[in-house]
Amino acid sequence: MTNKIIDNLNKLSKKEWQLHTWNLLLKDMNDSNFGKALNRILSIYEKNMIVNRLAALALLRKGKSYRKIGEELWLSPTTIRSLKKLLDNSVMEYSSYRTVKNQKNDKNKKNRKIQETPLFINWIDSFINKYPEKIGKRWNY
Repeated sequence: MTNKIIDNLNKLSKKEWQLHTWNLLLKDMNDSNFGKALNRILSIYEKNMIVNRLAALALLRKGKSYRKIGEELWLSPTTIRSLKKLLDNSVMEYSSYRTVKNQKNDKNKKNRKIQETPLFINWIDSFINKYPEKIGKRWNY
């Protein structure tokens, strides 16, 4: 049985394999050991990037301007605009500038719509309540 699964995974392209693996990770998020494993796998930079993007989503929902979000989180206007499009459901998934630039001529790209669940939106809204206030050049925790 395991060999059959491995053979099927070997037939996938790299992008299909990455999507399959990501979906498996999302399915396992309720496991108590998942957080510990994820904490070991992700670097501090990657954790900060995820947290900053989630904070930007929360601040966008609160109505903050791109400029304020960029100043507080050190995110580029392009990143904030991409996240805003994601919130507005005018884009199927987050794409970095480099990805968009490299795929402009690719007209056969399949888009995957991200399902917006009330649980996720509520989680983003609760995230803003835990967001620290910036006073001067320091953060208050």
